[in-house]
Amino acid sequence: MRNLLWIILLAAVALTLVIAPGAGLLNKETPKMNGVSLVAPPREMSLEDLTSINQVNANWVAVIPFGFSQAGQPSLVYNTPGQWWGERIEGARRQIEMAHELGKKVMLKPHVWVRGQGWPGDFTLNSEADWQKWEQDYRTFILDYASLAEETQTELLSIGCEFRYAVRERPAFWEQLIPEIRQRYHGKLTYASNWDNYERVTFWKQLDYIGIDAYFPLIEGLKHPSAQELEAGWRTIAKSLKAFSEQEGKPIVFTEYGFRSIDYTASGHWNIPESEIKENQQAQADCYASLFRTLWQEPWFGGGFLWKWFTQGDGHGRRETGFTPQNKLAEPIIARYYGEE
Repeated sequence: MRNLLWIILLAAVALTLVIAPGAGLLNKETPKMNGVSLVAPPREMSLEDLTSINQVNANWVAVIPFGFSQAGQPSLVYNTPGQWWGERIEGARRQIEMAHELGKKVMLKPHVWVRGQGWPGDFTLNSEADWQKWEQDYRTFILDYASLAEETQTELLSIGCEFRYAVRERPAFWEQLIPEIRQRYHGKLTYASNWDNYERVTFWKQLDYIGIDAYFPLIEGLKHPSAQELEAGWRTIAKSLKAFSEQEGKPIVFTEYGFRSIDYTASGHWNIPESEIKENQQAQADCYASLFRTLWQEPWFGGGFLWKWFTQGDGHGRRETGFTPQNKLAEPIIARYYGEE
């Protein structure tokens, strides 16, 4: 009888752990990931180059090497001599080591650039044989970076980034790949889903964090929304995110987030023709502030990695209307909120 009671008690505890609505919540003492996404440098950088992240009190960095596929073609190449230093294994390893020397934690987040297309979300193939060939290449690619993450004691590994069709049409590949990755790497895992399809990912329960590249439109059609309008937009999004976190039993991390310094930046930057772009640093700063005020203290939210941060060079991509907050009105706002923990 006593053994039966113990069995019933243990079963009840196990059931509670499975269905508990707070399963996705983080410990209140867990620091947020106050992160920056490093632009892969074209040439070798120094430790001094990396110290610029202290300007915003970042405690995490995302290191982003690259592989390359061709639109419609079943191949993936990486770690080639023609790539930038920071896009290759050698450069990724050194960036991780330097971040650790500065006392920062690291998310290793390999990306795939699709030549002739750009965004990997539209990448798709036409036959089973083509998919199997590409998946074989991708497995080799991500397992090599899983080995790098293990060697360097990287704290978090993203297993993929914004693959809309490749995740929706080929879920079994990812579900079988994750245990292989865990054999190579014993840290935490996430996947960087695009903001509009994170609910279509089938394998969140196999990972440690729900990762979202969080370019959510906050409000439509306004050149420069008020703080109240921006916060209302985030509260609506947060309600859905909280429910999803509890459904999956995992905390959410913004594997990318950010805003261009332009008019209408809260409406979705992809909706604005480049010919109509006008600089607006204040709009960018206001969007950052509204995000920090509404989400950063939520217990289901683990923090995020702003897009993007340049560490050296001639300012490639640092134009006035780009994403980087460096030397803009948003930078001291980020520093203030990142510095609160």
